[in-house]
Amino acid sequence: MKTRAALLLVAMAAACGAPDRVSREPTVGPTPAPNAEPPDAASPTPAGTGESASPPTGAEPSPTDTSGSVLIGEIAAPKAFNPAPTLAGLVPDFLTCYRKVRATVPSLRGKLKLRVVVSEAGATQNVAAEAGGSANNPAMVSCLGDALKGATFPKPAGTAIIIVPLVFRP
Repeated sequence: MKTRAALLLVAMAAACGAPDRVSREPTVGPTPAPNAEPPDAASPTPAGTGESASPPTGAEPSPTDTSGSVLIGEIAAPKAFNPAPTLAGLVPDFLTCYRKVRATVPSLRGKLKLRVVVSEAGATQNVAAEAGGSANNPAMVSCLGDALKGATFPKPAGTAIIIVPLVFRP
């Protein structure tokens, strides 16, 4: 009886166009959808991921390039001050800076630590890059500083100095 049931399942699967094998292993990860584009065509990742496909190898990014990503690391800030939501809201501006500078410096990528001074009113007073980091580029720091100066942080108790580690990837 068990053999008949198994044969019936295999026959039904074959009739539905399924492969002629039965696997007891779980499926790992999403099943890729068929792609109508050529394999070398770059296409953006699903919306909301903050990342896009990179341009083909060897291609220089254009000013309208939408590739790249930025990650914000663990922010060093005074205990009663939480700048994370404001910084998370600035990610699109940070990406714009990265893409803009990468149009002239295609090899730009890596880490950058910013030292941001926030006034007791929640305004950015000063932005400077800490020494080191492969993404420490004057044009990049200037652009990121402009983005930060346009932001309004929660009001800290006095002046707050925060260290913002960023990682930029093409």
